[in-house]
Amino acid sequence: MKILAVGGSVREHSYSYLAARLVSDELVKKKVDAEAIALKDFVLPFADGLENPLYPDIHRLRRLFSEADGLVICTPEYHGGVGGALKNALDLLSEKEFLGKPIVLVALMGGIASGNAINQLRIILRHLKGLVLPEQLLIANAIHAFDVDGQLLDPLLKERLNEMLERLVEVTKKLKKIE
Repeated sequence: MKILAVGGSVREHSYSYLAARLVSDELVKKKVDAEAIALKDFVLPFADGLENPLYPDIHRLRRLFSEADGLVICTPEYHGGVGGALKNALDLLSEKEFLGKPIVLVALMGGIASGNAINQLRIILRHLKGLVLPEQLLIANAIHAFDVDGQLLDPLLKERLNEMLERLVEVTKKLKKIE
């Protein structure tokens, strides 16, 4: 079983990638094969509906999503919604990368907690035939949410993260018929 954790920002010091790395580390502690990626490490064109051989990272992104049995998508919330880089990356993918895969969502905000980005992602991922689980994590005031080692400071957020990941692993195992 392989879980892909996606940091959905292209910012250099992205809190969504910090969250994706934390997710990956926590899953590895649970003996799960996990990988964290940052969208900033991909050179992607604007989604125009055409195949573009000048961008091999499109194929790399598709391969990573295709090989994953489950997904954790960590999104920044910009101006009350999903960031453009993540939306564009999703637009470059298709149903075949998401069909029947369990997905959990993490949203990070600079201010107070809002579910807008997560709610928008639920709609997008439902159209891509992903199975978005009800468990989710909202991290408000992201700049103050992590310690210098990238760990969550709030014990309640840590607990929610672990519960969410346990549920993702449980559902993924059931769907993949893994004991």
